[in-house]
Amino acid sequence: MAEEKALVVFDEDRNGDVLTINGVKLDFVTGTGIDLLIKRVREAAILVPDLSTGKSRQEIASMSGKVSSSKVVLEKLGKGLVDDEKALIADRLKRVDGINATRAKIKTEFDALRDEVRAPLTQWEKDQAAEKARIALEIQIWADHAQALIDNELFDQRLELARQAAELKKQQDELAVQQKAQKIAQEMVIEAARKAPEPSIKAAVEYAKTLTWGAPAEPKPDAAAMHGDFNPNPGGVSYPADPPALDKDDQVLNDILHDLKAAGLSTFHAVSVIVALERGEIRHLTIDRGDEW
Repeated sequence: MAEEKALVVFDEDRNGDVLTINGVKLDFVTGTGIDLLIKRVREAAILVPDLSTGKSRQEIASMSGKVSSSKVVLEKLGKGLVDDEKALIADRLKRVDGINATRAKIKTEFDALRDEVRAPLTQWEKDQAAEKARIALEIQIWADHAQALIDNELFDQRLELARQAAELKKQQDELAVQQKAQKIAQEMVIEAARKAPEPSIKAAVEYAKTLTWGAPAEPKPDAAAMHGDFNPNPGGVSYPADPPALDKDDQVLNDILHDLKAAGLSTFHAVSVIVALERGEIRHLTIDRGDEW
């Protein structure tokens, strides 16, 4: 009934989704022809309004219903096309699902076959990797052992260097003590010579100034070097360069001489100190001869 009251007329000419309606080729997919169809329906539906009579008013209402019926017809046609497409889509989706299932089986089976074919090579590669890891571990163990030996050697060398440094410090300290003792002995001789009127003592002091601590030999300077600008004997009497002689039979003096030399003093310095002691020219110090005195 709706088709009979509609303003649209279908021709038998149809090509897929393209239908001929009111002489217009309408493509429901692209929308081609829809504007022209609407224009022709409008031309058929527009009336000259005359509301003075009931017949005219009835014609207007009837034409409005035909426009609505035309809409229903066209929508129904479009819905039928959609249903056809959905059916095609459902079929296509079933085809897609079948294709995907076949693809999944192909992937699973061929991956398994690939792994089966490659299994011997894969195992060989694993064995090679394990062997390389074993060799690398052995190399690392050897390197760690070698490094430990080097570290031990370096530690021993550091200990030896520390021992040598301590020994050198000890020698330096001992040398400093000896130098201090020499300085004290020289000061004692100089002080004794300063107070003594005998030229031989002053000559001994001048000689003592030329000595160095720990010298391998005891040099004997000539008279000019020994006397310098000092001339204790205007009459021209020369004095020996050796220190004053000690009484060889005096055991106390010889003991003192031995101990002073053992303490590091040269023979000259030791004799000079004893002479100063004998003369009582070193304060707070005397020679103890026991009951002899």
